[in-house]
Amino acid sequence: MEDFLEKLMEMSFEVISGVEKMPRTAWEALESAEGEQWGVAMDKELARLREMGAWELMEDMPEGCVLIGNQWIFTKKKDEHGNTIRYKARLVSQGFSQKPRTDYSNNGTFAPIMQFKSLHMAFRMAVINGWNMCQMDVKTVYLNGYLEEEIYMLQPSGFNDGMGHICRLRRSLYSLKQAGNICNKAWNKAMEELGYEKLKSDYCCFVQREGKDFSILLVWVDDLINFSNDTDCVEQDLKTKFEINVIGEPSILLGMKIDHNKEKKTISLFQTHYIDSLLEHFGLANTNMVFTPVDLNVNLDEEDEGKGEKEGKDTDERGQETYTTAIRLLMYATLATHPDITYAVQ
Repeated sequence: MEDFLEKLMEMSFEVISGVEKMPRTAWEALESAEGEQWGVAMDKELARLREMGAWELMEDMPEGCVLIGNQWIFTKKKDEHGNTIRYKARLVSQGFSQKPRTDYSNNGTFAPIMQFKSLHMAFRMAVINGWNMCQMDVKTVYLNGYLEEEIYMLQPSGFNDGMGHICRLRRSLYSLKQAGNICNKAWNKAMEELGYEKLKSDYCCFVQREGKDFSILLVWVDDLINFSNDTDCVEQDLKTKFEINVIGEPSILLGMKIDHNKEKKTISLFQTHYIDSLLEHFGLANTNMVFTPVDLNVNLDEEDEGKGEKEGKDTDERGQETYTTAIRLLMYATLATHPDITYAVQ
């Protein structure tokens, strides 16, 4: 279930970004109208990787090892109105080239993520009790774990030293098969050292109690949200283990807009931009609204006979793929903010 939710989240952001075309290569990014911004983002990513000692350059690799590639992933950080507030470039490995039982263990690829029910419950408790809420993120979170396997990678595209060197990976780079598992182990070790207990019902929910002081920390890969009565103390503790960027009172989290009214003791979650992006992505932006989650006049069991023969098999397969993708993306909305459409989606 955790793996499914993580893929669902990645797909959700891909669709949002997909409405606005993103560069596919380093050269395409640098030669675009926003080349200066993308160049700064790539330089920051490489500087961070070198600072953390993500790899060391080697002249060659042992016989029998696999040399994997890498690619740049470009995204834009948006605000609640869909405006760009930051350009992000991430270097990811092509983990699909890794050899099972050599480059990774089949038992070392699992990594849990936070459950939405934990987040919803924490929001309710925080509003009712007047707790402090603080959003944070961890810079290059996957680099906090070390690799046990011997893995070699090509130098980053667009940043080759021209000497024929290859990279011996020392830390877990994004998209390695075991990266999520190593990152989770690093989190568990750090939280245990800071005195946090991990819930058995949610492996990404950590709780710390000491007298009247308490802290609830929810983790989603590199996004954190803390509920406590002493936010400053929590920030100081976390900074001893990770490089933390403190955002403050949450307004945008996991693609959701958060509206917290302290006076009325209410909190509202919105996914307006996400849903508008889905409509535009699937060509439904100009369709008519309905006033109930399910249209009673639509029969989903009825087959349109002869459609496949008229339009061809390839068209039907593409339509099936688009339909299933839409359902998966709607499932994310049901988990995050719209339980009212759960029946319709099912």
